Amino acid sequence: MTNLPSIVKAEDSELKKFALSIKDSYTYEIKHYVNYLNNNNMKFNFESFKTYIEIMKHEGVPVRTINKRINGIKKRIRTIFEINVGNLDIVRKYHLDRCLKEIKTLKVADVYIDDEKKITQEEFNKLMKAEEIPQDIKLIISFLFRTGVRISEALNIRLKNIKEYSNCVIIRIIGKGGKEYLKRLPDLKFYNELREYFKGQEFLFEREDGSQYERHQVTMRIKRHSLRILGREISSHTMRHSFATIMIEKTGKIKATSEELAHSSAATTMDMYTHERLSLEELNFV
Repeated sequence: MTNLPSIVKAEDSELKKFALSIKDSYTYEIKHYVNYLNNNNMKFNFESFKTYIEIMKHEGVPVRTINKRINGIKKRIRTIFEINVGNLDIVRKYHLDRCLKEIKTLKVADVYIDDEKKITQEEFNKLMKAEEIPQDIKLIISFLFRTGVRISEALNIRLKNIKEYSNCVIIRIIGKGGKEYLKRLPDLKFYNELREYFKGQEFLFEREDGSQYERHQVTMRIKRHSLRILGREISSHTMRHSFATIMIEKTGKIKATSEELAHSSAATTMDMYTHERLSLEELNFV
């Protein structure tokens, strides 16, 4: 694939700096992409763009989020194109336009959650029993697995948004786009264990110095420990997929599970977690 810096005759560092300099509705998405490139020692080009999309699909990032990031990056590239249009010949213009058209937004079916993106109850138990995993990471994994909330939602839970009742704890979650929803945690013993360990003053998950845990660092620690214990990497989002799968298999309640996940519709939940496949025996019906 044609290299973007060679098309617009700019250094990689210049492209990243320019991409970050524009402030609009895609600012967060571009910052996320550039951080991904820098953290993985990758350049701002079309190959890394495609790899980035595949990584998001593999990690089960919601389609809407992926598509917003795709649109934001493409818009930045087009802006770079407009700034450098005087330096582009017809061939370079053609290649740039062709490369942008090849990168398309996704449909819901493109991010079907397969078994590699989930863990079983047995695998969860194995992680909880592993002595080499620090207690703070065990508790965060357990909370994510029990509730299905996103890692960013969990780490931003404030104590003032938690209410304790005789049979459960109800937590007000600030979800994507500022959308709020309530999450019930029926295990009071587990909640007390969280409070006793973290001893937060403002947030549920707080370090000893009062600072918040960072999403990226928590996810990297989970990946590192899971690779050693389970023989494969899982991410913080894996627990969300696992929660959804277990709830649907256990109850058959797709709409109720969708509400627990704060999905925009039950159709999204169904497309992601309830794909069926005919067996060879079923196909051989003649």
